[in-house]
Amino acid sequence: MKKWKSRVDELKYMFFNAKSFFKLADLGRKYACDQKLPNIEKAGYVFSHIVNYAFACELYIKLFLKWFDECNKLSNSHKLSSLLSSCPDKLQNEIYDKVQYMYKRRNTALCKCEFWKKMKSINNVYKKCRYFYDNDLTQGVDCEFLTFFSYVLDNMASSLIEHLK
Repeated sequence: MKKWKSRVDELKYMFFNAKSFFKLADLGRKYACDQKLPNIEKAGYVFSHIVNYAFACELYIKLFLKWFDECNKLSNSHKLSSLLSSCPDKLQNEIYDKVQYMYKRRNTALCKCEFWKKMKSINNVYKKCRYFYDNDLTQGVDCEFLTFFSYVLDNMASSLIEHLK
């Protein structure tokens, strides 16, 4: 395990690592929506944005665990719902509220039970989709939820890091 000069340096490194995957996912999502590209090329962008959003989410959640000194709950797991469940309840509720707000802006309701069902649909998406040729592709992946969830985590992590400057 790498030794850091300070906890702040480690948190910033974790943030910028997650942020880079988030930005790549965003770029992939934009290309996946480009009507001028052939479908075969779009498919590659669809997978890249799903995989990169999922990995960014994993890294953001691990950043939160580190931030709240829940290091004993850090693992090599890619399971997003398990990682989120390891976070303090207050943080889980804040994430839920912000994702719920994004759904409300689309005139769609999202109760807490539905939130956790959707979390389970993206639970292992990084592992499932990174080798898309070995699996049943993105079947069952709630891409809208994954996108909303990743935007919420990115925004919350950005706010945390601002406090460190």
